[in-house]
Amino acid sequence: MKLSRQMIGLPILAIAAGVLLLLWLDHRGSEPWNIRKTHLQTAAEEAQLVIDAIDRYVRFKGRTPENLDALIPDHIRWIPEPGIPGCGSFKYLNFGSGKISTVWYDLGPRSDSPSPQVTPSIDGDPRHAILLITLSPDDFIINARFERMPKDAGELEFDPQQWKKGSNRMGMALQLPDYANLRKMPRSTLVTLLGPPDGSRVLRDTPWELRIVCPKGLAERELFIYWPTGEYPDQIYGGTTRPVGGWVYIQK
Repeated sequence: MKLSRQMIGLPILAIAAGVLLLLWLDHRGSEPWNIRKTHLQTAAEEAQLVIDAIDRYVRFKGRTPENLDALIPDHIRWIPEPGIPGCGSFKYLNFGSGKISTVWYDLGPRSDSPSPQVTPSIDGDPRHAILLITLSPDDFIINARFERMPKDAGELEFDPQQWKKGSNRMGMALQLPDYANLRKMPRSTLVTLLGPPDGSRVLRDTPWELRIVCPKGLAERELFIYWPTGEYPDQIYGGTTRPVGGWVYIQK
């Protein structure tokens, strides 16, 4: 079958359009902060209509809405757009619970460097492996995993007393799942077993979230986040928070 010139030209046009889009996204990413901040503040003003509607829903229903459509038409006539060029619509997340936090135990220094393909955890000493534990609002373990653990770590028999002294934790950590079932363990039991954690951080402290997502390129994006509690951690979703009124801006 012969290909027409028009058919040959279609892929070229598609590639050209993609290149132009990436160039536009990169140009947007270089926008001065004072201009970007003005756009974010305008979006926050538009969002206040949505926030007020959610508050009214909670007062009348006694619970948070499952989605923004639940607000229409009793609490708001329609959901406005943020008005930031190139960014998505308002996105609502109903978490249905309160504070989610994490604690970690330092396992000691690595003998090698983490793979560059793996995004390193922001918790603890970046040169050390850690045991990272996520806790539910009622302080029960919902997840436990190793971060930055080297592939050549040798296993040692788990000894609670040696662990609490900080001795040979990296090797003993691999035996910990056989020694104790951490899943759904209360924090008080965890501390009795392993001692006080070496660090902690709040991951999330809000029943719901309103956000705007703005793509910047192939691997980057901007987030504009609102929590009704106003209690934002310094770092969340893989980026550092930057206050803008009652919201925070995050560039990933």
